[in-house]
Amino acid sequence: MEKKPITPFLKVMSIIRIIQSVCGVLVNILGLAMLAALPGLESLVGESSGVEVTPLTWISIIISLVCVIVDVVLAVMALKHSKLGLVYRISLFTMMFNVVFSVTAGPSTVLDFLRIALSLVLPCLFIYAVYKQNQLDGGK
Repeated sequence: MEKKPITPFLKVMSIIRIIQSVCGVLVNILGLAMLAALPGLESLVGESSGVEVTPLTWISIIISLVCVIVDVVLAVMALKHSKLGLVYRISLFTMMFNVVFSVTAGPSTVLDFLRIALSLVLPCLFIYAVYKQNQLDGGK
């Protein structure tokens, strides 16, 4: 299997994915720090947002953090043009994990569903870019 030169679309999507994932890491770490650092903040967050902070909230933040860290690694691997088949499969898995936890958080309005759909645009474009590059390289 001969590797073709990396496409500009994959380069751009990998860089955008790295930026998005690094921002996701920072936001998740901030969320964990806010919930863990101040003992009274958990009830304050629940009261101000109208949403109860449950163990599912903690699990969701931790899984989301793991997924965005994995996405950083995957984007770097795609940028280096290494193991694109693996990058493709794991990217699909992490995207689905995030969708499942977004939906289990209880979207209640049309705007919540729209937010979830829009948050899938960049991951889907990245996955498509990896898929096309893998096809060019003759991978499965």
